[in-house]
Amino acid sequence: MQPQASPTPPQDLENVKQILNVHFSSPDVIYFEGEAEAVTTVNDKGEFDVLPFHENFIAIVKEKVIIHIKRGGEKKEFPLDAGVLKVEKNKVSILTGFQLLDMNLTPQIEQKVIKPKKRFFFF
Repeated sequence: MQPQASPTPPQDLENVKQILNVHFSSPDVIYFEGEAEAVTTVNDKGEFDVLPFHENFIAIVKEKVIIHIKRGGEKKEFPLDAGVLKVEKNKVSILTGFQLLDMNLTPQIEQKVIKPKKRFFFF
């Protein structure tokens, strides 16, 4: 199976609505679902923005999520401990409400960690 390509911006961008579809939720709550012009968040390398026609990717995010609903105006900011952000074909999905395991555990502690059954999350 070949990886899916990012959406290609049309040649005439003046007549195209540049919008992201954003879904931000935990297993129990949907915090935001709708259209936005950009999403700002933070990962280990710093703050970054997701704009329309962004390359497809997945990242672990932290600290905050800012959803820019209208350029230069309305935005919604949410505090965040940790989450997974997925960008694919102008859709931004952010899943939160779980704990990340510290992958730098010492071997003694690692042996005591109970490994959960495999759980799959689908965006």
